[in-house]
Amino acid sequence: MFKNGSLIGVHNVTSSSVASGIFDLNSHAELSSAAIFPSFGRFGAPDTNHVHTASINTATFAPTIHYIETPSNDDDKNYSVMDFNFTSGSNAVHTVYIGNKIQGNPNNFHNDLCVGAVQVIQGGTIIMAKGAANSTGIQTTTNTGITSTDPTSQTFSNVATSQTAGRWNIATFTGSSRTGAADGISSDFQDSTTILANAGEENVLQVASTNFLYCEATGQTIGTIKWMKLPSVNLATSTAHTLSIAYHLAVLSAGGNDDEDDEILIFIEN
Repeated sequence: MFKNGSLIGVHNVTSSSVASGIFDLNSHAELSSAAIFPSFGRFGAPDTNHVHTASINTATFAPTIHYIETPSNDDDKNYSVMDFNFTSGSNAVHTVYIGNKIQGNPNNFHNDLCVGAVQVIQGGTIIMAKGAANSTGIQTTTNTGITSTDPTSQTFSNVATSQTAGRWNIATFTGSSRTGAADGISSDFQDSTTILANAGEENVLQVASTNFLYCEATGQTIGTIKWMKLPSVNLATSTAHTLSIAYHLAVLSAGGNDDEDDEILIFIEN
């Protein structure tokens, strides 16, 4: 593909509609560094079972979760994607929180939620992308007794590389057997280079020797919530956005999915 869309000049904004073909590697690198590499949209048809609606300043539980039942740890199946569609508030500054509520059905090894990437998207454009490979500003609660679905008054600390129970960590394996992903996903999803696939099950590949964000649930009290806080981001006000989360939840048993509407929750503060 002609990187300037067949136009004379430096760094004209290229799009797939004005220049067909394939980018060579040099053009891809050059356009990406200039933040003008064109977006080709999200991959695949959205699975409506994993597309949800959220409201500002209130907790929203994901009504459906894709569990991966596994007899061992470090499961290598693909990550899944869940979307929360929301309308931004009247103030530009928004803060996203992701909660993991500890459940016990039907037994242990049910709660070590792994997150590969989180993106805030507006009209097909990534506004913010974060993950273990781009973790600056990501924080976690460390108080293990939190039950409130409003995280805004909680105390947070920076995430760290560990397998510490009762908080969010950066890791490449979980601290419990029969849970966890083998690896994270491409850093391109975490630094705004590549938009996540549409919401669906097991549709984002794992990448060897990469980390993920995860909540270690060993010894935690059922019903408590472990909150992760993302850096605040400025959004166009009163505008449609999507919070997209690539996640992997390997469990010993899904327990008939009885807990799936009371386990993963989000809160968007404005």
